[in-house]
Amino acid sequence: MFRALALTTATLATGVLLAPGAALAADTTTPLTAAQMSAALKNVAGPTATAELPGYGGDFQATFTEDGHTASASGKFASDPVRGSGYITSSNPDMTGLTGYALTGKGEWDLLDGTAERAAAKMAGHPTAKYAFTPNAKLTLDEWVTYHLPAPSVLVVSDPRHAGTKTVHDDGTTDYHYADDEKNSLTFSADAGSVLTGVKVTATGVDETFTWNYGAQTVPLPTGAESIARVTLDRAVAYLNMAAKVKYAATSSAQVIESKSGKKTVKVANLRKWARAEVASANSSFEVKVLAIADVTGGVRISATNPWTKATAAWTVKASGKHAVARKA
Repeated sequence: MFRALALTTATLATGVLLAPGAALAADTTTPLTAAQMSAALKNVAGPTATAELPGYGGDFQATFTEDGHTASASGKFASDPVRGSGYITSSNPDMTGLTGYALTGKGEWDLLDGTAERAAAKMAGHPTAKYAFTPNAKLTLDEWVTYHLPAPSVLVVSDPRHAGTKTVHDDGTTDYHYADDEKNSLTFSADAGSVLTGVKVTATGVDETFTWNYGAQTVPLPTGAESIARVTLDRAVAYLNMAAKVKYAATSSAQVIESKSGKKTVKVANLRKWARAEVASANSSFEVKVLAIADVTGGVRISATNPWTKATAAWTVKASGKHAVARKA
């Protein structure tokens, strides 16, 4: 199927239609040493880099099989060096981390990941948000593209020193095939001008196909209504299940205090010190200061207030003989 699509694309791109019943010349396949393959792919990288200058885009299809289960994904991507923007999307909900947008000198947008982030965005007053925006004045398109999906001129020479074959087709297109050190099978396809048009990767349980086109691209950056600041989103996520976090901080503090007291009478000063350490550790894990702690008679009060809903939750931890008792306030 991939070969048929590649031939159709090449034919339409050159405006050549084969007459019905026209005889096709046989493909010519030549074995290449590792050094020859490296040189051949470098000869593809040069014209491809030139073709990339105004921009490039494309799509991908992938199938993954593991333990008898098969999943598939498809997506699109584009790089617009003129405006300094790029994007990549995936149709598979399990690959949301792949979807994103970027703008040079401004930052990048990542798709909200799962129900928790969507619920947090809604709670924070951004019900229509689909993406979290992280500002980055130093971001470059090259940096972003390299991380998400290398440019075709870079990808084609990322690991070229493997023996393989070169197959030249009657329409001038060429396929370069080899297996890498991990036994992954790669086939790079170039047009008659030696510009990379696609690659097919086959490995155990994995089948991927990427195709590229070249020229000016349109990158539809997310709107303000579709965005929430990453720092706001992370803070909102930390406040999800706030009451449960306060309860856990109190009950776990009580357990730690009793353990450290060694079955001796719990001293209020020690209780406060150890409880504060537990709360500080919890806030550090949240990466947001959600929990507050204050002294009360006989112990401490651990609390939190949601900055958006104004909901509150509080528990106390107090010394009682050889025990530390946690109770809802």
